Amino acid sequence: MVKKILLTLYLLLTNTTLVLAQAAGEVDQSTGFAPLSELGKVFANLVGAVTTLVGFVFLAMLLVGGFRYMVSMGEPKNIASARLTLTWAVAGLVFVLASFLIIDFVAGFVAIPGLTSFCIPGPGAPCP
Repeated sequence: MVKKILLTLYLLLTNTTLVLAQAAGEVDQSTGFAPLSELGKVFANLVGAVTTLVGFVFLAMLLVGGFRYMVSMGEPKNIASARLTLTWAVAGLVFVLASFLIIDFVAGFVAIPGLTSFCIPGPGAPCP
């Protein structure tokens, strides 16, 4: 049962969609990569994608910890394990949010436009 749930989550989270750092017309078609001048957009997309993935992992760990806590049947060892799972899930979320805030703070000082904005450009709709 757990393998089926993990397989379903894997298939849902690894959707193979085309994500570019800029509008499709502006990508160097010979290499398929964005130029170095668009590094800020690439980094912003990477930060946004990682933050989203961490949110899903946090939710999964919260559900696992809660489930473990409910089925612990009063055994101290199982309760401690469930609490530890919940504690590390929340600690991980706090760590990622703090790192995102640090990136936002640093981006304000170095004045890289669009560093903290997540944008998936499409044909005819480039990112600002």
